[in-house]
Amino acid sequence: MGAALEQRVGPAGSVVDQLRERIRQLQAAPRRYLSVLRTGMEAVDALLPSGGFPLGQAVELCGEAASGRTSLALSAVAAAHREERLCAWVDGPRELYPPAAAAQGVDLERLLIVRPKAPEQRVWAAVQLARSGAFACVVLDLTRGVG
Repeated sequence: MGAALEQRVGPAGSVVDQLRERIRQLQAAPRRYLSVLRTGMEAVDALLPSGGFPLGQAVELCGEAASGRTSLALSAVAAAHREERLCAWVDGPRELYPPAAAAQGVDLERLLIVRPKAPEQRVWAAVQLARSGAFACVVLDLTRGVG
């Protein structure tokens, strides 16, 4: 039986080699995102390779105070809400002001705000929220805050 199987698929080494080659091809192919989260800012979306933030992947927004990173995150959350998607915000520094978020188009009924007491709980909470699969966007604010 072993010889018959080998005749149909070839030597075992060739199957492994074919799989390796296929993996190389897939890794080299341009990435296509099945779904993206638009930022709500056309100029920003135009600069992003996928036309928005790719869903299911981590996106890091960095910048100095007053650089616009929170506004960009709120804009993306508002865009997700316009598509009736749920979002979560892990507000470590406790600086998210819900009325201001609502003024930017965030639907507070579709936003879960989590405020861990201990800094080390922030990342854990964000990972659990992301793993749940219930949220189109999980924002994790790692800034220290003013207080």
